[in-house]
Amino acid sequence: MKLGEFVLLVALIFSANLIDATDFQTLKAEGDRFWSHRDSPQMLVKAIGAYTKALKLDPNDKGLMIRLSIAYYWKGINFKEEEKEKRKKAFTIGQTYAQKICELDPNSIEGNFWFTVNRALYGGEMGVMKSAFMLPEIKRRMELVMEQDKFYYHGGPQRVLARIDYETPRLLRDSLEKAEMLLKEAIDHSPNFPLSHIYLADIYMEMKNRNLAKKELEFVLNLNEDDMPGFEPEIRRDKHRAKTRMKKYFGTK
Repeated sequence: MKLGEFVLLVALIFSANLIDATDFQTLKAEGDRFWSHRDSPQMLVKAIGAYTKALKLDPNDKGLMIRLSIAYYWKGINFKEEEKEKRKKAFTIGQTYAQKICELDPNSIEGNFWFTVNRALYGGEMGVMKSAFMLPEIKRRMELVMEQDKFYYHGGPQRVLARIDYETPRLLRDSLEKAEMLLKEAIDHSPNFPLSHIYLADIYMEMKNRNLAKKELEFVLNLNEDDMPGFEPEIRRDKHRAKTRMKKYFGTK
């Protein structure tokens, strides 16, 4: 190859890399714009599309893998309860992205947490008894997360473990006091994260403490969207959940 041809080839490769880098940043920025409205199924689909295209340009970007794992968690919960196969498919894809992170780093906090969240929700679609074999792995991964960052995702491990206790049939569990303690711990650390209050309200209803349950739901209903910067979609989602539970538990809107 002549020197001139070699220089031209290098220039073309360098230019292609620059184009890829520009496209990557453009796609990621596009995904981020839609991500801020992830509680909208339509916006979520657009975010997933942009992030997926960006990941193809940089297949080892851990941040995008985690973002997509979270995105498919959202996609799964956005489907109606009766759409079990669609929910299972979304949670399966969510597990796949998180597992890729764990293959690169077995101790990854983000990878283990979001794998477990998607795994637990997938198990919930199968039923308590059929998913019982998943519990040892779920608890092991949550313990791994807690050892490194006890309050990751604003008390995420506490919520997962408490929810497992809540979902366990009454005949197979001791009491819900441990679950209550875990959720209170999460709330003490991140008072405005709404899902902890939603789950604690469910616990209190199960414990026949209606007044405390109502108090937790009212707290969520009184939250402002900017009380948790970056988590406005979670607040919008959980205010809707709180309203639905108020109607279900107390007959009020």
